[in-house]
Amino acid sequence: MDPGHVDIFPASCIPKCVHHCLTPIDRFTSDSSARSMVSLNKVNEKGFRIRTEPHTLAVVLQWTSDDEVRKMAYIKGNSAPHANLEVLDKLIAARHELSKMLGCGSYAEFMVKQNLASSPEVVKSFLCEMSKMVRPKADQEFETIRNFKRKKCGQRSTDLEPWDQQYYTMMMKSCAHNLDSLAVASYFALPQCIEGLRVLAKSLFGAAFQIVSMAPGESWHPDVLKMSLNHPEEVYTLIQSKFNS
Repeated sequence: MDPGHVDIFPASCIPKCVHHCLTPIDRFTSDSSARSMVSLNKVNEKGFRIRTEPHTLAVVLQWTSDDEVRKMAYIKGNSAPHANLEVLDKLIAARHELSKMLGCGSYAEFMVKQNLASSPEVVKSFLCEMSKMVRPKADQEFETIRNFKRKKCGQRSTDLEPWDQQYYTMMMKSCAHNLDSLAVASYFALPQCIEGLRVLAKSLFGAAFQIVSMAPGESWHPDVLKMSLNHPEEVYTLIQSKFNS
Protein backbone atom coordinates (compact mmCIF):
# COMPACT_ATOMS: atom_id res chain seq x y z
CA MET A 1 0.00 0.00 0.00
CA ASP A 2 1.11 3.54 -0.75
CA PRO A 3 1.30 5.67 2.43
CA GLY A 4 1.37 8.84 0.35
CA HIS A 5 3.91 11.64 0.45
CA VAL A 6 4.29 15.40 0.42
CA ASP A 7 7.25 17.35 -0.99
CA ILE A 8 8.56 20.28 1.04
CA PHE A 9 10.65 23.16 -0.32
CA PRO A 10 12.99 24.65 0.70
CA ALA A 11 14.86 22.13 2.84
CA SER A 12 15.31 24.75 5.57
CA CYS A 13 11.63 24.30 6.50
CA ILE A 14 12.52 20.94 8.03
CA PRO A 15 14.54 20.78 11.29
CA LYS A 16 17.80 18.84 11.14
CA CYS A 17 16.64 16.32 13.74
CA VAL A 18 14.02 15.09 11.26
CA HIS A 19 16.26 14.82 8.18
CA HIS A 20 17.15 11.16 8.79
CA CYS A 21 13.48 10.17 8.42
CA LEU A 22 12.98 11.92 5.07
CA THR A 23 14.15 11.58 1.48
CA PRO A 24 16.22 14.46 0.03
CA ILE A 25 14.87 15.74 -3.29
CA ASP A 26 15.69 18.48 -5.80
CA ARG A 27 13.78 20.68 -8.17
CA PHE A 28 14.79 23.31 -10.68
CA THR A 29 13.22 26.74 -10.38
CA SER A 30 13.55 29.85 -12.53
CA ASP A 31 15.55 32.75 -11.13
CA SER A 32 14.98 36.14 -12.75
CA SER A 33 17.63 38.29 -11.10
CA ALA A 34 18.93 41.67 -12.23
CA ARG A 35 21.75 39.99 -14.12
CA SER A 36 19.41 37.70 -16.01
CA MET A 37 16.72 40.00 -17.32
CA VAL A 38 16.95 38.47 -20.77
CA SER A 39 17.18 34.80 -19.89
CA LEU A 40 15.97 32.89 -16.87
CA ASN A 41 18.52 30.92 -14.89
CA LYS A 42 17.63 27.50 -13.56
CA VAL A 43 18.30 27.15 -9.83
CA ASN A 44 18.57 23.76 -8.16
CA GLU A 45 16.48 23.93 -4.98
CA LYS A 46 16.87 21.38 -2.20
CA GLY A 47 13.90 19.90 -0.40
CA PHE A 48 12.58 16.81 1.37
CA ARG A 49 9.91 14.23 0.61
CA ILE A 50 7.84 13.22 3.63
CA ARG A 51 6.38 9.73 3.34
CA THR A 52 3.26 10.05 5.44
CA GLU A 53 3.36 6.65 7.09
CA PRO A 54 2.53 6.80 10.84
CA HIS A 55 6.04 6.90 12.34
CA THR A 56 7.48 9.53 9.99
CA LEU A 57 4.33 11.62 10.24
CA ALA A 58 4.49 11.58 14.05
CA VAL A 59 8.13 12.73 13.99
CA VAL A 60 7.37 15.58 11.58
CA LEU A 61 4.34 16.76 13.56
CA GLN A 62 6.28 16.73 16.82
CA TRP A 63 9.47 18.51 15.76
CA THR A 64 8.61 20.82 12.86
CA SER A 65 7.98 24.44 13.83
CA ASP A 66 6.63 25.50 10.42
CA ASP A 67 2.82 25.51 10.69
CA GLU A 68 2.27 25.09 6.97
CA VAL A 69 4.58 22.06 6.74
CA ARG A 70 2.78 20.39 9.64
CA LYS A 71 -0.58 21.17 8.05
CA MET A 72 0.40 19.73 4.67
CA ALA A 73 1.86 16.58 6.23
CA TYR A 74 -1.13 16.05 8.52
CA ILE A 75 -3.73 16.45 5.78
CA LYS A 76 -1.84 14.17 3.41
CA GLY A 77 -1.21 11.60 6.12
CA ASN A 78 -4.88 11.47 7.06
CA SER A 79 -6.15 11.26 3.49
CA ALA A 80 -6.44 7.93 1.72
CA PRO A 81 -4.20 7.76 -1.38
CA HIS A 82 -6.33 6.77 -4.36
CA ALA A 83 -4.09 3.78 -5.06
CA ASN A 84 -4.98 2.30 -1.66
CA LEU A 85 -8.77 2.35 -2.02
CA GLU A 86 -8.98 -0.80 -4.12
CA VAL A 87 -6.64 -2.61 -1.72
CA LEU A 88 -8.74 -1.56 1.27
CA ASP A 89 -11.95 -2.72 -0.43
CA LYS A 90 -10.38 -6.13 -1.05
CA LEU A 91 -9.14 -6.30 2.53
CA ILE A 92 -12.60 -5.51 3.94
CA ALA A 93 -14.20 -8.12 1.68
CA ALA A 94 -11.61 -10.75 2.65
CA ARG A 95 -12.13 -10.06 6.36
CA HIS A 96 -15.88 -10.36 5.98
CA GLU A 97 -15.52 -13.63 4.07
CA LEU A 98 -13.20 -15.00 6.75
CA SER A 99 -15.61 -14.12 9.55
CA LYS A 100 -18.51 -15.79 7.71
CA MET A 101 -16.48 -18.95 7.13
CA LEU A 102 -15.79 -19.13 10.87
CA GLY A 103 -19.44 -18.70 11.79
CA CYS A 104 -19.32 -15.05 12.83
CA GLY A 105 -21.67 -12.30 11.75
CA SER A 106 -18.89 -9.77 11.20
CA TYR A 107 -15.14 -9.34 11.44
CA ALA A 108 -15.64 -7.37 14.66
CA GLU A 109 -17.43 -10.36 16.19
CA PHE A 110 -14.61 -12.64 15.04
CA MET A 111 -11.99 -10.42 16.69
CA VAL A 112 -13.71 -10.09 20.07
CA LYS A 113 -14.24 -13.86 20.30
CA GLN A 114 -10.51 -14.17 20.94
CA ASN A 115 -10.74 -11.78 23.90
CA LEU A 116 -12.74 -11.49 27.10
CA ALA A 117 -15.42 -9.30 25.51
CA SER A 118 -18.56 -11.24 24.64
CA SER A 119 -19.65 -9.12 21.67
CA PRO A 120 -18.82 -5.97 19.66
CA GLU A 121 -21.69 -4.24 21.46
CA VAL A 122 -19.99 -4.82 24.83
CA VAL A 123 -16.76 -3.33 23.49
CA LYS A 124 -18.58 -0.30 22.11
CA SER A 125 -20.41 0.24 25.40
CA PHE A 126 -17.14 0.04 27.33
CA LEU A 127 -15.46 2.56 25.03
CA CYS A 128 -18.39 4.97 25.32
CA GLU A 129 -18.29 4.78 29.12
CA MET A 130 -14.54 5.35 29.13
CA SER A 131 -14.99 8.31 26.81
CA LYS A 132 -17.46 9.92 29.21
CA MET A 133 -15.05 9.44 32.10
CA VAL A 134 -11.97 10.91 30.44
CA ARG A 135 -13.64 13.65 28.37
CA PRO A 136 -13.51 16.36 31.11
CA LYS A 137 -9.79 15.77 31.62
CA ALA A 138 -9.18 15.71 27.88
CA ASP A 139 -11.05 19.00 27.43
CA GLN A 140 -8.99 20.53 30.22
CA GLU A 141 -5.71 19.43 28.65
CA PHE A 142 -6.86 20.64 25.23
CA GLU A 143 -7.59 24.09 26.66
CA THR A 144 -4.18 24.16 28.37
CA ILE A 145 -2.38 23.40 25.11
CA ARG A 146 -4.49 25.95 23.21
CA ASN A 147 -3.70 28.67 25.75
CA PHE A 148 -0.02 27.78 25.51
CA LYS A 149 -0.13 28.18 21.72
CA ARG A 150 -1.89 31.53 22.05
CA LYS A 151 0.79 32.70 24.45
CA LYS A 152 3.58 31.60 22.13
CA CYS A 153 1.93 33.08 19.04
CA GLY A 154 0.85 36.27 20.77
CA GLN A 155 -2.72 35.95 19.51
CA ARG A 156 -5.85 35.67 21.62
CA SER A 157 -8.02 34.04 18.98
CA THR A 158 -5.57 31.37 17.80
CA ASP A 159 -7.19 27.94 17.58
CA LEU A 160 -5.44 24.65 18.22
CA GLU A 161 -5.43 22.82 14.90
CA PRO A 162 -5.15 19.02 14.61
CA TRP A 163 -1.58 19.36 13.32
CA ASP A 164 -0.61 21.56 16.31
CA GLN A 165 -1.23 19.20 19.20
CA GLN A 166 1.94 17.10 19.13
CA TYR A 167 4.23 20.06 18.49
CA TYR A 168 2.86 22.32 21.21
CA THR A 169 2.51 19.47 23.70
CA MET A 170 6.20 18.71 23.28
CA MET A 171 7.09 22.40 23.58
CA MET A 172 4.89 22.85 26.65
CA LYS A 173 6.49 19.89 28.43
CA SER A 174 9.96 21.22 27.63
CA CYS A 175 9.08 24.63 29.09
CA ALA A 176 7.37 23.19 32.17
CA HIS A 177 10.30 20.95 33.09
CA ASN A 178 13.12 23.12 31.70
CA LEU A 179 14.01 20.22 29.44
CA ASP A 180 15.53 20.18 25.98
CA SER A 181 13.73 17.30 24.26
CA LEU A 182 16.26 17.24 21.43
CA ALA A 183 19.10 16.82 23.92
CA VAL A 184 17.29 13.92 25.57
CA ALA A 185 16.47 12.32 22.22
CA SER A 186 20.16 12.37 21.25
CA TYR A 187 20.80 9.72 23.92
CA PHE A 188 18.30 7.37 22.30
CA ALA A 189 19.70 7.00 18.81
CA LEU A 190 19.23 3.52 17.38
CA PRO A 191 22.85 2.31 17.87
CA GLN A 192 22.77 3.26 21.56
CA CYS A 193 19.37 1.63 22.03
CA ILE A 194 20.56 -1.60 20.40
CA GLU A 195 23.67 -1.62 22.56
CA GLY A 196 21.54 -1.09 25.66
CA LEU A 197 19.28 -3.93 24.56
CA ARG A 198 22.31 -6.16 24.15
CA VAL A 199 23.48 -5.40 27.68
CA LEU A 200 20.04 -6.08 29.15
CA ALA A 201 19.55 -9.32 27.22
CA LYS A 202 22.97 -10.57 28.26
CA SER A 203 22.67 -9.63 31.93
CA LEU A 204 19.07 -10.77 32.41
CA PHE A 205 18.76 -13.81 30.15
CA GLY A 206 22.29 -14.79 29.18
CA ALA A 207 21.41 -14.17 25.53
CA ALA A 208 23.44 -12.28 22.93
CA PHE A 209 22.39 -10.19 19.92
CA GLN A 210 24.29 -10.52 16.66
CA ILE A 211 23.76 -8.68 13.37
CA VAL A 212 23.31 -11.14 10.51
CA SER A 213 23.11 -10.71 6.74
CA MET A 214 19.77 -10.70 4.97
CA ALA A 215 18.83 -12.62 1.87
CA PRO A 216 18.19 -10.66 -1.35
CA GLY A 217 14.78 -9.01 -1.24
CA GLU A 218 14.29 -9.69 2.47
CA SER A 219 14.73 -6.06 3.51
CA TRP A 220 12.28 -3.30 2.61
CA HIS A 221 14.90 -0.56 3.19
CA PRO A 222 18.73 -0.38 3.23
CA ASP A 223 18.74 0.84 6.84
CA VAL A 224 16.92 -2.22 8.16
CA LEU A 225 18.98 -4.46 10.43
CA LYS A 226 18.45 -8.18 10.92
CA MET A 227 19.57 -9.54 14.26
CA SER A 228 19.66 -12.98 15.81
CA LEU A 229 19.10 -13.49 19.52
CA ASN A 230 21.39 -16.33 20.54
CA HIS A 231 20.77 -18.27 23.71
CA PRO A 232 22.50 -21.47 24.85
CA GLU A 233 19.20 -23.32 24.37
CA GLU A 234 17.36 -21.42 21.62
CA VAL A 235 17.98 -19.01 18.71
CA TYR A 236 15.51 -16.31 17.61
CA THR A 237 15.68 -14.05 14.58
CA LEU A 238 14.57 -10.45 14.83
CA ILE A 239 14.26 -7.66 12.29
CA GLN A 240 14.84 -4.14 13.57
CA SER A 241 14.27 -0.97 11.56
CA LYS A 242 15.53 2.44 12.60
CA PHE A 243 12.25 3.91 11.34
CA ASN A 244 10.34 1.98 14.00
CA SER A 245 12.65 2.85 16.85
